[in-house]
Amino acid sequence: EIASDNDAEAIGLAAGTGVAVIATTHGSGIENVKSRQILKPLFDNNVFKKVMLIDRRYSKADSYMRIKAVKLQ
Repeated sequence: EIASDNDAEAIGLAAGTGVAVIATTHGSGIENVKSRQILKPLFDNNVFKKVMLIDRRYSKADSYMRIKAVKLQ
């Protein structure tokens, strides 16, 4: 979970050494996540190649989960 500046800095440093990164964060959509102050430098520096968007909706009548892969580069 990328929740702090320290998390983002560590991910940026690891990615700079060639380490593959798998991380999670919460958001209302890809543009919302990419524009966050903590995450923006990671997206601007192309740390992430692909994102998986997971949308879960629950109600008394129905529930569903939708997963969509988005290639960034």
